[in-house]
Amino acid sequence: MIGEVPGGYGLTESRVAAYGYPEFFTRPPVLYQPTYPPLAPTKMIRRGLSELAPPWLDEERVSLLSRETMSKKQTLKNKEVYVKLIKDLYPTDGVKFDDDDGHYIVIPNSDLTPRYRIIKVLGQGTFGKVIQCYDRLKKDYCAIKVIRSIQKYRDASMIELRVLRTISENDPENLRKCIHMRDCFDYRNHICIVMGLLGMSVFDFLKNNSFIPFPLSHIQHFAYQLFTSVAFLHDLNLIHTDLKPENILLVHAGFRTVPYTKKLGVKVKRLLNNTEIRLIDFGSATFENEYHSSVVSTRHYRAPEIILGMGWSYPCDIWSIGCILIEFFTGEALFQTHDNLEHLSMMEIICGKLEPKFIRQSSKSAQKYFRHSGKLDYPNKDTSPSSRKFVKTMRSLKEIVPSTSPLKTHFLDLLTKIFIYDPNKRITAKEALSHPYFFTPVREDDI
Repeated sequence: MIGEVPGGYGLTESRVAAYGYPEFFTRPPVLYQPTYPPLAPTKMIRRGLSELAPPWLDEERVSLLSRETMSKKQTLKNKEVYVKLIKDLYPTDGVKFDDDDGHYIVIPNSDLTPRYRIIKVLGQGTFGKVIQCYDRLKKDYCAIKVIRSIQKYRDASMIELRVLRTISENDPENLRKCIHMRDCFDYRNHICIVMGLLGMSVFDFLKNNSFIPFPLSHIQHFAYQLFTSVAFLHDLNLIHTDLKPENILLVHAGFRTVPYTKKLGVKVKRLLNNTEIRLIDFGSATFENEYHSSVVSTRHYRAPEIILGMGWSYPCDIWSIGCILIEFFTGEALFQTHDNLEHLSMMEIICGKLEPKFIRQSSKSAQKYFRHSGKLDYPNKDTSPSSRKFVKTMRSLKEIVPSTSPLKTHFLDLLTKIFIYDPNKRITAKEALSHPYFFTPVREDDI
């Protein structure tokens, strides 16, 4: 709602059409009491795993502990966000601010309201553009998501604003590693969402590093932070639905280089100096008790219950985290496919055969992926030779993550609990935070 009170990335058109902006924002608020991921007891660290926990763990646990005494009063799930309207100080008749697609025309060193000076475009998507700006009031840099001036995108941005406000109000100190909204406003018919300026995405770092896998110590810390963020979201009855490396930003992208000989043509690899991250892009986030579109998640990170049309909930985020962690470990996306049947066949090789009981729960339209015997209809007469060849290169989870050290053994065990087809049996984010994997130190030969 546009008003005089100020207050991620990515939008889904299906959600806009399904909600209908005016009706959606008149729904009554839901009262809830957020809870927080449990802190693992110290004795877990001593249970034959190690005398020393990972170096970052104490800091993360103390940080979370400081929030256990936070206010006990019930919190309103945000029903709407008021966006202040900012008008131009001088007449702008005849001035063109948008291109033909409704994107804001960015001119470096021009003003985006008197408060913000435009530096450069950081990225562009269906929703609009993300611009780096200088905040004259705070005297620092920020990132501003400028939504396209087309009404359906403006309406969709109100959904994202509602999610962002819910997140920030329930984690004012930003200990749960989710991006925070600083401000929002409506300027020249563009909804603008102001956020802190962070480093590059984890995916971009991986790409710039020749897709060399991350060190095991980095993966471990990334995983702990991801589960912390997702446990927090799930406590707020929120499902992110689009977890992927592109939506995980580094707080600091500084690195050092060391010699590397394991990849042809690559002589050095980059090692991050700081592994702190922030989760972004809440444009597709969904409250559990509200409308669920039939298909969510980027293909490579999509859970089997979504592909099979069974409906989805919190566990789909956990599956996505598993895919992300394997990508960090190997340097490559786990499920590189764009076809449902091929995707399911890859899952069977990596995670084991689909269970008959699980298959019977699939939607009517998804039954076409199975033969009368209940087995997956792959390969079939329409399967291309390239698909057959590619699927044959897949390895099982145990082959991808060999148990050659205590850390890898626990990592494999965690992944095994993630890649369970039945979402009701899949490990939760809270449960994952207490897994022995996070209390096992990295040996020098694990780096």
